[in-house]
Amino acid sequence: MVDHGIRSFEATQEAEDRWVDIIKSKAHLGARFYAECTPGYYNNEGQGSNDMGFLSGQYGDGPVAFFKVLDEWRAEGHLRGLELRAG
Repeated sequence: MVDHGIRSFEATQEAEDRWVDIIKSKAHLGARFYAECTPGYYNNEGQGSNDMGFLSGQYGDGPVAFFKVLDEWRAEGHLRGLELRAG
């Protein structure tokens, strides 16, 4: 950003809303694992789903898929979803 004279940047509301929808759609992917796991910190002490829990907002497809999403976004070269402000 510095090399291109960008002073600040922020996610657009549309991009933020889209990302929240993606996270919510993938949140169920670990549900079986956490339901069968020994009660503890990660599964709300065995109480099941917790929308405010420690793992409730993670990318459900795992780290490899998440890094692929980032790589593809960067490769586009447009920084879609960011509002850029020049300095």
